[in-house]
Amino acid sequence: MNFFRSLFFLWKKEAPESGKADDSPRTFFDYRERAPEVLRYLRRERKIARRDLELIMIDNEEEPAWQVAHVAERLLPEVKLLTIVTGRQEYFSELEQEAFEEYGLLVIIADVRGGKPSGNLTLDLRDWEKQLDILPGEGYNNISNQ
Repeated sequence: MNFFRSLFFLWKKEAPESGKADDSPRTFFDYRERAPEVLRYLRRERKIARRDLELIMIDNEEEPAWQVAHVAERLLPEVKLLTIVTGRQEYFSELEQEAFEEYGLLVIIADVRGGKPSGNLTLDLRDWEKQLDILPGEGYNNISNQ
C-alpha cells in the first residue's frame, strides 16, 4: 500500500507541472523579439519570396510608438517595401529616413483614414498575440517555449 501512496505522491507533484499553462503573461516585448520569425512564417505560408515582399504594417496605437518602431526596424532587412498605416505619422519619420539611409528602402507612412495601401502581405500589430500563437511550437499553453 505504501508503494501506491508514494506513486500517487510523485504523480501528484508532476501533474501540475505537466498541465500548467504558461505562468508568464505574453507582452509586446516578446512580440518585438519574435516579429521577424512571425514575418518569415507568414511569408512562407503565402509563398512570397523575400525579394518580392511588400509589407503593410498596421500600427497598434495601444502600444508606445517607440516599440512599434522597433518592430519595424527589425523587419527592415526582410522587406522590399514597407508601408506603415498609422494615425501618428510624426513618430515614424525618423524610421523612414533611417531605412532609406541604411538599406535604401522606401518606407511609406500612410494615414489610417487614407485609401487602401498596396502590398502583398499585411501584418496587423493589433493582433500580435494571435501572431505569436501561429508560430510552430508556440502558444499560450505550450511549456516548451521557455
